[in-house]
Amino acid sequence: MAETIAKSGENILTALRAIETSGSFASSGTVDETPPAGIFIDGIGDIPMPLSETQAREIITKCRQAPYGRGSDTIVDTSVRNTWELDAAQFSFRDPRWSEFVQRLCEDVAEDLGIETPIRAEIYKMLIYEEGGQFKPHTEYALHISSDPFEYMHCD
Repeated sequence: MAETIAKSGENILTALRAIETSGSFASSGTVDETPPAGIFIDGIGDIPMPLSETQAREIITKCRQAPYGRGSDTIVDTSVRNTWELDAAQFSFRDPRWSEFVQRLCEDVAEDLGIETPIRAEIYKMLIYEEGGQFKPHTEYALHISSDPFEYMHCD
């Protein structure tokens, strides 16, 4: 079994090395502009931008400690991931400028990754990192086989 897994890993690496693209395997950056206001959080109300520490602490009262995945398990361990999270159902974007703001981010990410077709973002969670909060380096892979190679790709 271990030999089969090792061979599969070699095959994946060979396939990945054969990919020729103008883009990178990841995208990161900073946003020079303040995001639009208009975030509404259930049980709190409208949240103005930029976010103050007092507002962040109030949001944390509505959060839960963010878990992470290890193999098939979902674990809360603050020595690995010290982060708070809200599910997408707990907040909404009420300022119509958010759509344009997120679209510009998607365009930047697509360019970084060398993707020439439009991509879209779907809100999944809101994460809040307190000072000193972290997500220690780890390796996580998700693979989804599809006829559309850009339908789902995720690597942390």
